[in-house]
Amino acid sequence: MQEPRQHAVPSQPSKMKNGRHHFHGFRLTESDMALLPMLADWQRQILTTKGGYRDIADQLSLPLGTVRSRLHRARAALAALRSDPSKSIESFG
Repeated sequence: MQEPRQHAVPSQPSKMKNGRHHFHGFRLTESDMALLPMLADWQRQILTTKGGYRDIADQLSLPLGTVRSRLHRARAALAALRSDPSKSIESFG
């Protein structure tokens, strides 16, 4: 049975519940946290900035559409690392 899809965001978890860190409605497992250093700097930054899309856009001085696309690509990179941690970060754009 496949595990439910999960997303990663901020590096400072708000609380621990059932072995998972919860951030703004997203869940990051302990193994996901270990994969964060393997991501590119911009991917870690977008995933670890707290707030909703607009908050993140304001904090990083980025257009809202850019925040959404970067979050999508960073989450996809994390998902790819989950399936094959030996992948190079260069393959994630």
